[in-house]
Amino acid sequence: MAFFGLFKSKFERDQEARSTEAKLTRAYDLGRRTSATVTNIIDTFYDEKVLPVCKNVVQACNNDLERHHHDETTDDAMALCANFRAQLNDLKRSAVDGVWDTLGDWKYQLIEIGMKEDFDRYIAAKFDPIFELVDKNATEQMAYCAARISGHITDEMHAMTPDELKEFIARRDAGC
Repeated sequence: MAFFGLFKSKFERDQEARSTEAKLTRAYDLGRRTSATVTNIIDTFYDEKVLPVCKNVVQACNNDLERHHHDETTDDAMALCANFRAQLNDLKRSAVDGVWDTLGDWKYQLIEIGMKEDFDRYIAAKFDPIFELVDKNATEQMAYCAARISGHITDEMHAMTPDELKEFIARRDAGC
């Protein structure tokens, strides 16, 4: 019986090749559709959850630091900025956990087919830039707050538009 399995007709070999090709095509299509679906869920989560929260966090940080512009020292503002960074790291971790919770059973299917690491990288590539931007904003606001506290930026300068500030600095540097 095993002897007959060794010699297959051309028709049987062609049929097996077509069957294998059909299975590979279905697997490829399933992988493509899975990737498209999971990517869409991640993108939607980012647009609906991460971006609005980050916008609110930036506004809250700016408002909090604004309250410290007339402090005697930068100690409170620095503590606020350090606390903000810790909260931002927690927020980032929560966002990643939240997107995987949103994916639900997809997570386990991706683990099973070995694609979870690929999507971890996609999530990092998608989420990291916004969190880096929020952190950069906090750093810039802290620097601005320190400049206000140290007197390098006055209330008059603070009220100016960017163009007015450029003119003011140009006049000051020219000695007018």
